[in-house]
Amino acid sequence: MPSKYKGVLNSSRRPKSNKRTASKEQEAYIVGLFQEPKLKVGVARMSTLVKRKHPEKESIYHSLTPSKMRGIYKRNNLTLRHVRSSNGERRHLYDYRAISCFSMMHYDVKHILDKHALPDSIYQLLSGREIPKYEWNIIDARSRFRFIAYSYNLSAEFGQRFLMFVIQYIRATLVAHYEVIKMGIDNGSEFCSGSQKKEDEWNDLLSTIQTYIYSYNPNFDIRKNLIERSHLTDDEELYIPRGEYMGTKETFIQEASNYSYYWNHTRSHSGIGMNGRTPYEVLQASGLIGIDKLLAFPTLILDDVIDHLRLCNKPIEFEQFAKNNPDKIHKASYCQKTKRDIETQFFLPLNAQNVLTYYPSSGRID
Repeated sequence: MPSKYKGVLNSSRRPKSNKRTASKEQEAYIVGLFQEPKLKVGVARMSTLVKRKHPEKESIYHSLTPSKMRGIYKRNNLTLRHVRSSNGERRHLYDYRAISCFSMMHYDVKHILDKHALPDSIYQLLSGREIPKYEWNIIDARSRFRFIAYSYNLSAEFGQRFLMFVIQYIRATLVAHYEVIKMGIDNGSEFCSGSQKKEDEWNDLLSTIQTYIYSYNPNFDIRKNLIERSHLTDDEELYIPRGEYMGTKETFIQEASNYSYYWNHTRSHSGIGMNGRTPYEVLQASGLIGIDKLLAFPTLILDDVIDHLRLCNKPIEFEQFAKNNPDKIHKASYCQKTKRDIETQFFLPLNAQNVLTYYPSSGRID
């Protein structure tokens, strides 16, 4: 059509912009994130990742409402791959209405610099820094409350002593929580390496604090999926968005401490039985007393505090020794050498006589 007629033609009444739509800058940023390897996540997860990555740019990225985010996904055809069981059913690991808080727990170790989990850019960023290599996790199946520690090295002693410290912390913090704690572990070298003898030895020690461990069957046991899923969240909401701020050991500890509080107190969980609540809210609803103190659980570097954990675990080891050796405990009530040997072994105070004579034994041993 000749250009001289364009002035009299009806022009498009389509709006040039829409306040309810994300800006071009926001849209390009979200699309770029989604296209990065290992970051193909849904709208809710992407919203959380953006807010944690750029807390200082609230005016730009915190204005991305769920509806704006869904519009970005729809316009750019950003789709996810959903995994379902063969018959389409959703399988629950537990009857979450039947189990109580801190009765069923899981224990695992995550390799932080995992090339299969982190995008290459984040892996390269963290590889040259002095951050720990391993993340130790103990999670409660009912509330999803987690206890997290870190280390530069991997050892079975770290695994055992951190476990005992966590159970001691729970027993000392939660008033009148006497329920037996069942703890699932895998067959890693940091635990029992699949050895039934070693597992029995651990359970003999843990029995003094009403806890026992069991090893997953590597062929069919899917209960470890609960803690494995939390590792993915760590990548998406800690290491990927906050990795650039972990320049030193001190800044790593600060970021890890903030994340622990965020996970347990602030972050809502969409898992089965959670109904969008935080772990802290689930614990509140359970009626347990002393849950506020759980939030003060320290962020530990196990290599740095292993000597302190050994001292902290001594009462448990002494309880096990007293249970398995009543004759020696009785002998210590009248034999000074035996008494001093036990004091030295378990770092008991000088007035340990009252402690030792607490465990009676029939018959005198000369």
